[in-house]
Amino acid sequence: MVGADGQGYAYSISGRQKDEFMRLLDEGMAKFRASPSVPIKLDILPIKTWTRTPPKDSLVVRTISRVLPLPAGADVRNTSIGRDHYWIFSEDVAEIKNAKGTTFPMPTKMARRMARFHLVDNVRGEPNRWRYDNARVLDITMKRLSPTDYSFEGLYKLTNMEAQGGKEKGIAGRITGVITLDSKTMRATNFEAFAEGYAWGDHVNTSGAPPGKFPIKIAFRSVDDEISRSVSPQQSYFWDEYLDPLTSKRTPWP
Repeated sequence: MVGADGQGYAYSISGRQKDEFMRLLDEGMAKFRASPSVPIKLDILPIKTWTRTPPKDSLVVRTISRVLPLPAGADVRNTSIGRDHYWIFSEDVAEIKNAKGTTFPMPTKMARRMARFHLVDNVRGEPNRWRYDNARVLDITMKRLSPTDYSFEGLYKLTNMEAQGGKEKGIAGRITGVITLDSKTMRATNFEAFAEGYAWGDHVNTSGAPPGKFPIKIAFRSVDDEISRSVSPQQSYFWDEYLDPLTSKRTPWP
């Protein structure tokens, strides 16, 4: 809670539960009444926005993450749902269309973008993104079913030593799915996938993970609604990395 003059009154990064949130409001209002904000005059400068819009002909895919089944004794934060959007670009579609043979690897950038930014445990909050070289296994094979329809399946494993206390954090499992392309344009029209596996460790922003390896499931489905048109992928503010997930460049936080 902050006043119009910038005076801070109350703050919490984890006040998600109703009772904690109401306590935060009461505390902030009490401090505001004791020391109200004062009128000030500001020179309004151009405001830089971090909102991204998908490149032309991109497909927006919604992702849903859950810890299922919930391990016995797991922290209540693990009952939450992780939500995000994954963007499939026209260059990904072009690579699929131009691939030779009936079976072939998923386009490298498409697979790496999905792995680095969307095969994540975001159930309890926003994790730090995987680095470009954190993929230990990423082997996804596509199969042409018709001129417009393709299936895919494969294995993934990503790890680093960026969990709390410098310990290992990771996710591993199997993903299967289908994608449909428009036969006349460089655009995907449908995408559905299901990733099932295990995660372990947690980042400082995602504390409360069950001990050891715990089951995690991530669903992907293409959407076209008001939310998908206005909410960009959570980590697209690392724009250069999202466009080229193979780069070793580390974009700073905005």
